[in-house]
Amino acid sequence: MKLHEAKLASGQLDAHAEITRDLAHRDSGAKRLSVNERTLYQQARELVCSELMSALSLDEASANAHIDAALKLDQPPASTTSH
Repeated sequence: MKLHEAKLASGQLDAHAEITRDLAHRDSGAKRLSVNERTLYQQARELVCSELMSALSLDEASANAHIDAALKLDQPPASTTSH
C-alpha cells in the first residue's frame, strides 16, 4: 500500500495507470480491496480518466470506457476447448 501511495504522490501518469491496473485486477479476484486501497484505486483512476479526457478530447464516460477496455485487454485470454 505504501508503494501505491508513493506512486500516486509522484504525479506520473504511468504510475497512476499501474495503480489502476494492479488494484482493478486484485479487486476482481477472490480478495477484495480494503477501504484505503479502494480510495487509492478511485483516485488513480480519476487521474487517468482526466488525462484521457484532456489528451483525446473525450467525455468522462468515453474515457472510462477506454480504461475498462484496457483493463480487459490486460487479462489473459479465455481458454477455448475444441470438441
